[in-house]
Amino acid sequence: MIEKQSAGDNIAAHCTKCKLVLDHVIVAMDGDSIAKVKCKTCGSGHKYRTGQEVKRTRGAAKKQDSRAPEVLWEACLAEAKGKERVYDMGGKYRIGDIVDHRIFGKGIVRNAVLFAASFAVMMFAPLTPYVTVGAFIVSMMMLSALMTMIYLPALIVLLQGWLFKEGLQWSRS
Repeated sequence: MIEKQSAGDNIAAHCTKCKLVLDHVIVAMDGDSIAKVKCKTCGSGHKYRTGQEVKRTRGAAKKQDSRAPEVLWEACLAEAKGKERVYDMGGKYRIGDIVDHRIFGKGIVRNAVLFAASFAVMMFAPLTPYVTVGAFIVSMMMLSALMTMIYLPALIVLLQGWLFKEGLQWSRS
């Protein structure tokens, strides 16, 4: 048996602000049908919509880059705005510099802190799961940057006899 709804009752409806099916309070009725509801999560009022009535708009699908990895790498090297320099452990590099290492080849200097900071905006979201995920990603990326820049070179120096047959060749000029 279908229960008759009235103003003030709770109902699950699609929230146009939260973009989720959440608990709402019925605010207005049009005869026997629900006209307006108010979201209990964000407090916004809107027309009543069930989850099935909501049209799922699909964003523009990202085109997958079908180029070969070598072509993509050459494109990244061409876009790098820094100078091309031979790697030196004592050298100072800027973001965008192209570093040419005698063993590992070319690489582009990137800013891990900048990548982590781009996720920091999630920590100011109104929904707790976004805040939690944002904090987790930022801390994970910052820890990864710290490990890469400080601990990894130290471990390579400590374990050089085990990692490299002849050890590392130091050139101090």
